[in-house]
Amino acid sequence: MNYANAFIGLRFHASISSLIDNIPFLAIAYMPKVESLFKEIGHREWYIKLDEIDEATLIMHFSQIWRSTRQIKKELTKLRSIFQKRALKNFSLLADLLGIEQR
Repeated sequence: MNYANAFIGLRFHASISSLIDNIPFLAIAYMPKVESLFKEIGHREWYIKLDEIDEATLIMHFSQIWRSTRQIKKELTKLRSIFQKRALKNFSLLADLLGIEQR
């Protein structure tokens, strides 16, 4: 996936992978967790609900993603940094909870 210019994904972790790999993407929201992720990052335009998909909607949304790839990549870089910091904090909290000494 590292060689992709943009991505359409159905699975939650494919969207996470695209975010981490800095690849503009359009997610198909099949479960509430997908919608929650995009609401949290403030980009409703990066997903379509499964029950809202038709050919015209898919083409319209992906065309918007495609035209905005440079801007989206900048935003993904910021978001990746935020999520990495959050993940490190969560690991630290877990280590504290388990009584594991941290380096």
